[in-house]
Amino acid sequence: IIAVLADLLHWVIVDMWNASFIRILRVARLVRGLRFLKGNKSQNSLKILTRSMQASVVTLFWSLGLLMVLQCIGAMVVGQVVLDFIGDVSNPVEQRHEAF
Repeated sequence: IIAVLADLLHWVIVDMWNASFIRILRVARLVRGLRFLKGNKSQNSLKILTRSMQASVVTLFWSLGLLMVLQCIGAMVVGQVVLDFIGDVSNPVEQRHEAF
């Protein structure tokens, strides 16, 4: 029994205290802190803020998607407008590189 307890103590002291175990302890401490915030009644403004952020995720996704599409359309239009200028060899090379 003493040998088993000594080996268990050695395992706890040496083998268990690596970086991943310390990370697990940090996560457990974070979860404990979140439980404290969840049970605290004075944190209503924080709850309202997090719920509003969660509710606006879909809107944020669609607005970013729409902005991306509009930027792509604008880039294609500008590319078509300057295509003739870039392809014309009579224009100076520096100006054609700036337009590119």
